Amino acid sequence: MTSRKQEKDKVRLPKEARTQQIILAAVDAIREKGAREMTLDDVAKRVGITRAGVINCIGSKDGLLALVIEKYHDDQGAVLRYLNQFEPGGERAGERPSLPEFCWVAVRENDENPELLMLFHMLSAEANAQDSPGQQYFSQRRNVESYVARNVQWDVPDGVDGYDMFPLAMATMYGTEHFWLNGLLEGKLADYWTRAEKVLFPLPLWEGRV
Repeated sequence: MTSRKQEKDKVRLPKEARTQQIILAAVDAIREKGAREMTLDDVAKRVGITRAGVINCIGSKDGLLALVIEKYHDDQGAVLRYLNQFEPGGERAGERPSLPEFCWVAVRENDENPELLMLFHMLSAEANAQDSPGQQYFSQRRNVESYVARNVQWDVPDGVDGYDMFPLAMATMYGTEHFWLNGLLEGKLADYWTRAEKVLFPLPLWEGRV
């Protein structure tokens, strides 16, 4: 009796709540098995509904993967929380964000979520293809990155142009992530970023900012 009642309660969940439940289950499955091996059946079992119930909410596996990136990667994004500290009313309002510090926030988060990072790169590479699951998301993301590149006033040494440094730092980070995810660099992502940082932000020029 209790089991049937619980099942009915699950069915009655609002679609938005059910979708969030599915996204969280997908994140767990991706961390355990990887995005390619994760199936809608895996997600359905974790949520406690049928595969058809999952499809009714998110449409397809591609749709679910795009939702994972859109909802999880951005909503949980440490780099966004870092930049928000410098907005009016933030904990560090009035200060300028540090580009090396910003990069380290991203590196630490990605070190802890390699499967989600792999999914991000996979969908990013496919984003220019027609009807790709992440096309709309990555188009919007490029606009955000463009805004950050043009508008954030970084705390940089005299003679260094923060607007030039940001895309250079991002290109270096994406390249390092690519090599790391493909097994061309062993160990933690942070180990290799430490080496890259010495080239990007050399001392003593960046003293006190690294």
